[in-house]
Parts: sequence; C-alpha cells; structure tokens
Amino acid sequence: MNTFTIFGWEIVPGYDISLAAWWIDFIILGIVLAIAAGLFCFFFFLGWMPMTKEEKETFGAKRAELKTKKGAEKKEFLNQQSKPTRRMLWWKRAQKVIIPVTSIVVVIAMLGAPLLYSYGPQLWATLFYKDNTVVSETSKLAAKEATENVVTIEREGIVMLKNDGVLPFKVNEEEDAEKTKINIFGMDAFGIFYGNGGSGEFATNYTYDKGTAKERTLKSTKLEDALESVGFEYNPYLKRLYQNFKNERTNSSNFSIAESNVDITASIATFGTTGRYLGIGSKWLPYEHEPGIAAYDEKEYDEIGGKTLIEQAKSFSDKVVFCISRFGTESAEMTEAQLNLMQNERDLLELLVDEFDTKNIVVLLNTPGPIFLTELIEDFGIKAIIHMGHPGLTGATAVAEVIAGKVNPSGRTVDTWPVDLHNNPTYETFGQMSTRFTGGKTYPFSNYYEGIYVGYRYYTTRAVEDKDFKYEDEVYYSFGHGLSYTTFNVSLVKHELDLEAGTAKLYVDVENTGTVPGKYVIEVYNTAPYYKGGIEKAAYTLIAYQKTNELKPEELQRYEIDFNIRDLASWDTKKGCYNLEHGTYQISLKENAWDFVTDAKHNRENFFTFDIESDVIYQNSYQTGHKYENIFQDVEYGGNEEPIQYLSRADFEGTYTRNEEVNKTWNNDIEIDNNSNILRSRVYEDNTVDESKVAADLKFKDDSHFGRVLDEPITLHDMKDAEWDDPRWSDFLDQLSIDDCKNLIGGGDFATPAIKSIDKPNASEGDGPASCYNSGTGHPSGVILASTWWNEAALLFGRSCAKEGAARGITGWYAPGMNIHRSPYAGRNFEYYSEDPLIAGNMGGYTAVGALDFGVYSFAKHYGLNEQEINRNGLNVFCSEQGIREVYLKPYEIYSNLGGTGMMSAFSSMGTTWAGASDALCNKLLRDEWGFKGSVITDYNNDSMPCSAGLRAGNDEWLIPALRSSGSLNDAVNKTPTDMRYYMRKACKNILYSLAHSNNAWDEEDFEAAGIEFPR
Repeated sequence: MNTFTIFGWEIVPGYDISLAAWWIDFIILGIVLAIAAGLFCFFFFLGWMPMTKEEKETFGAKRAELKTKKGAEKKEFLNQQSKPTRRMLWWKRAQKVIIPVTSIVVVIAMLGAPLLYSYGPQLWATLFYKDNTVVSETSKLAAKEATENVVTIEREGIVMLKNDGVLPFKVNEEEDAEKTKINIFGMDAFGIFYGNGGSGEFATNYTYDKGTAKERTLKSTKLEDALESVGFEYNPYLKRLYQNFKNERTNSSNFSIAESNVDITASIATFGTTGRYLGIGSKWLPYEHEPGIAAYDEKEYDEIGGKTLIEQAKSFSDKVVFCISRFGTESAEMTEAQLNLMQNERDLLELLVDEFDTKNIVVLLNTPGPIFLTELIEDFGIKAIIHMGHPGLTGATAVAEVIAGKVNPSGRTVDTWPVDLHNNPTYETFGQMSTRFTGGKTYPFSNYYEGIYVGYRYYTTRAVEDKDFKYEDEVYYSFGHGLSYTTFNVSLVKHELDLEAGTAKLYVDVENTGTVPGKYVIEVYNTAPYYKGGIEKAAYTLIAYQKTNELKPEELQRYEIDFNIRDLASWDTKKGCYNLEHGTYQISLKENAWDFVTDAKHNRENFFTFDIESDVIYQNSYQTGHKYENIFQDVEYGGNEEPIQYLSRADFEGTYTRNEEVNKTWNNDIEIDNNSNILRSRVYEDNTVDESKVAADLKFKDDSHFGRVLDEPITLHDMKDAEWDDPRWSDFLDQLSIDDCKNLIGGGDFATPAIKSIDKPNASEGDGPASCYNSGTGHPSGVILASTWWNEAALLFGRSCAKEGAARGITGWYAPGMNIHRSPYAGRNFEYYSEDPLIAGNMGGYTAVGALDFGVYSFAKHYGLNEQEINRNGLNVFCSEQGIREVYLKPYEIYSNLGGTGMMSAFSSMGTTWAGASDALCNKLLRDEWGFKGSVITDYNNDSMPCSAGLRAGNDEWLIPALRSSGSLNDAVNKTPTDMRYYMRKACKNILYSLAHSNNAWDEEDFEAAGIEFPR
C-alpha cells in the first residue's frame, strides 16, 4: 500500500489525505502571509526611517543627481556614496515595485484563503495522491464481465409502455442479406445518457475518466452502433446533421440559448475529426438542443441531390426511431421543462407524424422516470413507446435487441405514469413549494401531507372511493404495467393459508399462449378491510411478486409464491403497534396495480378471500421481540400549532392539501435540533450511561479497556464473519486505544483507516449507485434495475459491481439508494428504485447480499426522510408515523432483514432532529426493533452533524474531511470523556462488525476463493 509521511503522520491515500491537506494549507497560508507582512514591514521602515531636515535635503539632492546618471556612470556614483545613503537610494527606486507586489501577495493570500480551505484537499490529492485502486488481470476481466451483466440487466428492465402493432421492427436474418434500413431522428439518440449526475456519474470513453478509468479499454455502446449490430442500417445524413450542429454550437462563442436553433447553419457534410463525440451533456438540458425544423423540411442539400432531409429520409426507410433524453442529478430537482417536450422536439415530432405512418414510429424514453406523455399519446398519436431509462455503459445493445424483436421485453413500471404530473398529492408540497421559512429564519421544512397515499396507493384508492375520480382519466400507465411480444394465461390454481402459523402460499400456473418466448411477472396484491375514520389503508398493496423464467410458446409452468400474514397488518398509531384488523381480506393476482388478471382458460377471477374474526395485535417486533411503541409522534405532529391533517381515504377531497393551504410560517416554538449552532453548543452531562445495562463487550469505565496489549493479539482477520455475540469481541475491542476509536469514527472519508493494534488494513470505500466506484463499469440506473421485477437481477447487480470493486481494492460501497419515489419531480429518482417499498427493499437488500459475496459491504442511503434534493441539508421533514413505517422506511427494514450491514444517515431531519442525531431512527427503530447489525455513516458531513449528538443517537461514522470530524469528536470527548468512551466503543463495534464481514478481514486465500487476485 502506498503511503507517505507528512509532519509525522503516515498518510494513507484515499483516507486521510484531507487531514494532512488541511494542516498543510494553513501552514502554507501562514508562511505566505508572514513573508509578505515581513517584507512589507522591513522595507517600509527601511524606507521611512526618521531623518533630520538637513539629511532630507542632502538625500533629496543626491537622489535628483542620481536620476541624471546612466549605466556605468550611475553605478560609479552609487559606489561613492555611504552605505546608509546607498540603502535609501535603492529603496526609493524599488518601493514603486515592492510595495505594490507585496500588497498584491497579501490580497491574494487573503482572498485565496477560502479557496485553499475548500479545495486544499483536492489540490494536495492531485499533487501527492497515487491512485491505490489495483489494476490487474482479474480487475480487467471483472470489468469485461460487468459490461455483459449490464446488457443482461437492461434486457430484463426495459419496459414497453405502448405498442399498437408497431414493434418489433424485423430485420433480415440471412447472412448476406441487406440490412434493414432505419431513420434515427432526434439529437438525443446519438448522444444518450448512459447514467446520471452526482454520485450517479460513471466514466465512459466520452467523459472525463477519473482515477484508473484512463486505463479502461471498455467503451460505451452507442445506440446507433447497437442498432447496426442487430441488423439495422441507419441513415448517415441524419447523424451528420446532428454532428455538425453540435460542433458548430459548441464552437460558437456568440450562440445564445434564447436564439432559435434555425439560425444555426444546418449541414450534412461529411463530419470531420475536429468535433467531439455527439454526447449531449447535462448542461444542454433542459434547453433547446435540437436543430430547427427548417433543417429537415426547408433546406435542400447538394449531398443528397438537392432534396430536403425529410424527403431523403422517407426514401431511405419508412421506419423511425425518435429518442427523448432527460438527465437527473443530486442537489437539483427535475424541472417542468425537463418533464415536457422541448419546442424543437415538438416541431420535429409533428413533422414526423405528418410524413411517416405512426405505425412505423417508436419513441424511446431515455429518462429517469415518468414525464408528461399527453402530447406524445394524444396530440401526435404515437403508437409505440419504450422506457429504456439510463442503460449503463453497454445497455444500448439490449434496447436495439428489443426493437428488433431479438429480446422480448419483460420489464414492468415501478412508478405510476400519470396523465398530469400536477394531479398528485405530493406536487403541492414537494421541493421548493413545500419549503417554508419561520418568520425570516432559515429553517426549511416539508410536510408529507399524503401520509401513506404515495403513488399507486393514492390513484387506485381514490378511484375506488371517489366516484368523480376516473382512474383512466388520471393514469396512462399503472404501477406494474409492461407489455410483451407474446401473451400469457395466468391461473391461481390453489392457495394454502395457515393463520395460526401466519403463512400463506399461492400456486400459480403461467402459460405462454403466444408465438414467441417470453417472461411474465406475477404480481400479488392485498386488499384489507377499511373502516372510515380508522387506520388508513390503500385499496391495493403489493405484497409479493415473482418473475418467471423464459417460457416457450405453449409452455406452462407452476410457481409457488409465499408471504407472511403479518405483512398484511397496518401500523395502528392509537395502539402503538401493528394491527391486523378484523374483516375480509382479498388476495389478488393483477396485471398491474389497477387491472385484475383473468384466467381466460378457466373463465374465472384470480383472487381469494379470507376473514379475520377479531383484531390480531402484533405488540412485539418479530425480529428482536422488542415491544413496539410510537416513536415518531413529534415527526407526525408537524411544526405548527395544530397537528398536520394528513390525506385520508375517508375524505380525499376534504383532506387534499393544496399549495395555498400549506402553512407559510412556523408557528410553533420548536427547538431545531439540526441547526448547527444549537447542536454544537448543546451541553451534555457526563456519567449518564447506566453501566448496569451495558453489554460485557462494551465496558468503558476502566481505561484498561482501551489500548490493552493481549498476550495473544486478536486481529481483524481472526474476527472474520464473527457473530454479534461472539465472546471474543470484548478482548478484541480492548485492544483499541482512544485514538484508534477516534480514527475509526472520524475517518470515514471514503475509507476506514488502517489500525495497527488489531492489524486492520486500510479499507477503501467507493461511491455510486451504478458502480462500486466512479471509474468502474456503469450499470443501468436503479429505476431500470427495479423495473426487472426480478430479485436475481439485484443479486447479479450487486455481485457485478462488487467483483470489479473488490478486484480494484474496494471494501465499502455507498449504495444502494433506497429512498421512495415520492414525486416524479425528484432529481435523484434515477438512483432510487420505486414508489413501492417492497420493490425498493428487495432490490436494495439483494444488491447488498450480492455485493457481500465479494466482501463488499454497502451503506443503504439515505436513511431517514430524504425524498427531495432542494434544501435537503437540514430540511425538517414531517410525516405520519404510519407513513414512515409502512412506506418511507419499510425498504430499509427489508434491507436489514436480508443482511445489509451499513446505513447512511440523511442530510435531512426526522421532524426537527437531524437523522443521524435521531435516537428513534438509529437506535429504537433500526437496532431495537429491526435487530440491525452493522454501522451507520453520515452523508457527506457539514457543521450540522456534530459527533456529540450523533454518537449518542447511534450514528457511528462521519463521512467528512477528517479534520472537521476529529475536531467535533475531540470536543465531545473533552466535555464528556466518560460517556464518550462508551459511545465510541459501541460505535467501533458496529463499524468493525461490518468490516469483519467484509473483504477487509480477508487474507490472500479468501480472495483466491472468491476468484480475485489479492489487491493489497
């Protein structure tokens, strides 16, 4: 491992480069200022020392005489003068330069201080950091294997939203046959987004390659190349138009976004080598980035015999592919412009439907999720729409295969695609519209007025209850919708229900009744009894699903699907526990959240009902036996004098909160626990830990439990895969010194540091929902992974990313993203999975399980209520306890149940308490109820995440430049040294438990067993 020493520190690149950088920055700044000040003072006093009147007159005369001298004569004149006079003459000549230069140096140093503070680590990392990610034959093979996995996942996740006899576009299969010609319209098609921004970025051969990505030989698959590879020949003149257009636009210094793109000279000349690859780039959106319509139907080009492009395209082929690309990123939301068609897109589509038969036009949506579709469907009459999402580095191959019919699409939507994105209860209270400030103070807050009615839970339930709410008028494509090139008959053959054991099993026959092979998704929904004014319940809730294997025509297979009766219960806030209320329950097989599946072969409905005679109260956690209680009532109440009125099935119209009804000010005098000044200044009493309740391995009162030297040392490797209650933990933890504890807790800067006392090596951690580290192979977005409705795809994804990551020396992974798609306007939805918690939990959980096969532990993010990017840093979020438990945090519970060993606490707050300082979130729910074993790390830290508050609440690590965390931690230890010893020891066990179940505890033989070269 490459290290270097600065001022006595052995610096581990990738971990504590920041620590050295901060100190070096301050030292350099101090030296610069001291030198500048010293020079200024020295020469100032040298030049302005007191002189008598006679001395001044004499000096003035000599100085005047000196000005008349030149060359050798000047030099001889100076040599004749006394030392004091020579010195004064020299100063008077030099002060015109020295004083301004010294002043400029001081000003630059003063102005540069903030920049040095902010960018110092990056500067020093650039100068000194040597990329420690390993490049080996194993890593190269893993990267190549990953590109194949990308195609597999994209094949399973592509959703055919609409297909009225358009697709597939059949290609000629004969070896020497002429390729099927196709027109690819729209600049986006030739520059698709493979991934998204922020942590979702990954390297391609067309973007800036970070770290070892510069050694990458694998390249992204362009859509046009993918179409060509499956048997299509695309129109080259269209591509030339877009290449020349972008090149001129990129090189035009006078081009204004406000100008019409028609004004840019259109050209289809052979594109030279000087222009860039035709990638759109996020900065181009949501601006108009299509050539003006005149480029197609007005200008006549010599290269095509004086025809217009539209004339040439019609003679070239009757088939059209049109692509719409949109880009999401962290720290920003999707805008109205991004979710609607651009004007030039609109103009081009109008031209296409006028000139081509709509039965030969397919629209590809290279988008994070739902957009406005009314123009496409109603105005232009588009008959084929495919949601390809963001396909990863090589996933465009799968898109081309679907268009050609070589792959039968089997993906299903993971969100509701509404007719009008505005007619959604979250629209009124999302992002900037929900952010209110308290009488001039800067405390942003957001109320989740919709309660449990998120996505399909709202649309289907309101359609069932409200006769004036017509589902078909509100929704284009339901949650769980997806078309195929074949047909299926589905039959619920029988079911087994054991209420005493709390289990249920369905036996479902699926038969391919079409003419081509295909896969089907079995969706199982629950309808629970609802009592007006009682516990809120959705009309339909997904409780189980299973994707079939590929079925050949006329092939029938039987599938068994299990679920727990307990999962049908709802959180009863009045009782403070889960309640399976009495009444009739219906379990249904459905095509999607709205449409039921009919067994046409037997002419019967696919559902069954059963009765619960009296309420079944679940008072204790099934994971730990811990007694349930309401722990989020402060979050549920809200930040005003009156409690929040959440959306209710009993009166949708009367409880639907509109923007003008959102409270504009914070009326209640509530202490804001996520305010940095309050949190940092909070005074905690020491000696508050009840030692009688402390586990044996967490003893802390006696300092002999820190830095103890064992006769037979226990290493991290010795603790590999150790159970939580392994008796060795006590002695193992005793070996940690106080400084070791501080390093583990405050050192989470994309790594955990090496700890000599337990022979723990440095553990590198990577960020990115699409790859284990930013320069790794980019996989399809989280939305596409979830759209597979196939848990094995999540396993494959986790293994694929982790194998490449482990081969490069990665141990931890800041993924998966598991927040709920509360609103289609959320800028980071691409990274998350779904509006449904079961889908989200399974995808994240199985991703973590797959990654652990190669010793990579994951941090599910962002734990807490973190469904928006605007003002996420310190956003005070209020939600009903039922909504928190059943919708927003349910994915994390499933993830924990499946074996995830890391969580990342959110920037945002549970009510007024920063997520990482919420004892209810990180201790009571996560560990006491769910029995989570592992560590909680902060998101990239700011000053509102102090160690004193976080450690007490169960946050273990700080993902920050180390100086800031160590300063906060040192302050906490100094003020409450006894209690901090306990909380630090507890945090260190959590951290080391995750590491003991990772490749950080592996030796060379372990890596060899996993098929990876030892990367250290």
